[in-house]
Amino acid sequence: MDERIYDDVTRPGHYCHGGYECADVVEAVLADAGDRVGGAAAWWTGNALKYLFRWAFKGSTPAERVRDLSKAEECCRRAAGCYEHHVAARRRLADETLARAE
Repeated sequence: MDERIYDDVTRPGHYCHGGYECADVVEAVLADAGDRVGGAAAWWTGNALKYLFRWAFKGSTPAERVRDLSKAEECCRRAAGCYEHHVAARRRLADETLARAE
């Protein structure tokens, strides 16, 4: 049983479930993602995870809970856009490097 103290700043209850704390999960999942998908895409993914982690526990009305799901959806859209930009930038860099080598 997790007996650590919850507080609104360092350990809000709506971010701690099943023995896991959201910040720890996000860090574990995305620790090395920035190099693979780009920093901005990783950042938006972390935010999506945050909203998905807490949606069922934060808010007292269905509308408040759906709002967190909508926020997660928006974060996913932004992550996808950032990832596409990252891939395009890497492709341009590879093309420029190849052109210089010729």
